[in-house]
Amino acid sequence: YLDLDYDVNVIRVFSGSNGGNYLLAGHSIIQWQAAADSIETIDVYEWDSSHLSEIYTPTGIGVNKDGTSWQLYTTPGGNTLFIWVSEDDQALGTTEVNISGSTLVFMKEDLSALVCGGGSFKPSSTDCSVLTPDNEDPLWKLHLGNYGPVVGGIFLDDHYYVSTEDGHLFEIDENPEEITSTLDSVNSGSDSGILWSYQASDEILFISQNRPDGYFYLTTEDDKLHIIKPDGEIYNVIQLPAAPFHQMSDTGRSPALFIEPIILPDGTIIEISDENTIYAMNIDGEILWEHIFESAPAEYPIQDELGNLYFIDNDAAMNAFDKNGLKWRFQTEAADIPADGIAVDQEGNIYYVVTDYSKGYLQAVSSEGENIWVVEAKTRDFYDELHISQDGKYLSLAEDLISTDMGELIEYQNAGD
Repeated sequence: YLDLDYDVNVIRVFSGSNGGNYLLAGHSIIQWQAAADSIETIDVYEWDSSHLSEIYTPTGIGVNKDGTSWQLYTTPGGNTLFIWVSEDDQALGTTEVNISGSTLVFMKEDLSALVCGGGSFKPSSTDCSVLTPDNEDPLWKLHLGNYGPVVGGIFLDDHYYVSTEDGHLFEIDENPEEITSTLDSVNSGSDSGILWSYQASDEILFISQNRPDGYFYLTTEDDKLHIIKPDGEIYNVIQLPAAPFHQMSDTGRSPALFIEPIILPDGTIIEISDENTIYAMNIDGEILWEHIFESAPAEYPIQDELGNLYFIDNDAAMNAFDKNGLKWRFQTEAADIPADGIAVDQEGNIYYVVTDYSKGYLQAVSSEGENIWVVEAKTRDFYDELHISQDGKYLSLAEDLISTDMGELIEYQNAGD
């Protein structure tokens, strides 16, 4: 049982990109470490948040590799407020832009942040802006048109790439010469900031980009996979062997589960289909192998650094695949209903959450598909996302903390309790 030595109400536990463990409490981010009998506060990112209501909590938070923390505040009808705070409690900057319902799409090492959202109570509007800590106003803002929310984005070779819900992919110059623009006035190579756009054959369901060559993969409503080079040229359009997996959620916590084709590090395309079959293809669309699974996926798969793919099925079993096919399938005895949480550590151990509807259980499985430990969760919010610290020592599930070595639940209380 660990005491929290700082009197706060914990809203969220998360890991920073620098490997540190953090808590969000009100408007403050707190770095912590576990000691023998307490959770010790290492640092508190203190800044003047007196102008913000206590019920107005950030919708996005994080800590970068250099230790700088950031917080994003937004509402469906209000502006976006972005704040950077250094480890030595220096408010590096506060920037506001008139974009509503925004999300952070990408942040560079220089702390410039690409955020995208819409107009006030107009989610169909597509607006993006770059915010920097040394400017109170945005560096630039582009109105891309009325194409719905931005669903993905990356930064590559001094250009931003963003995709919208309705089928557009845009390449945006890092420093557009004009502050605002509309797509209708843009031609390829103009000085408006939009270098090129690609209209897919149908609504874009998913976008991914994780090959070293920078290719983009767009999955569309008509069951096609559009493979696009970084310069906007089409490499190939593959007709998928079946529709991508789509299933209504049994938990009721989300409306549906969609699984787009997944690209492994060597370029192998993995499609989990609606026909209870997993297909592996190369970039030219040739089918390399296929596997009929015993039980349908219950959650979105995750991929480790080696390219192994893991998913929980509807029988609460963990399935592991690589580029050659099924590696193993592990059936837990803790409970027979899958929850939402799954994480993988650097050694290839897998952690996931199952439930009997009344209680949640965390199951640990080795990289070879063997049982390591099971622990009952204390939190009632066991359908929340499961996080693992960068050093692999801790798991966080809502307000629960669990050590990965022994599977022990670490309890804590506020200093004033």
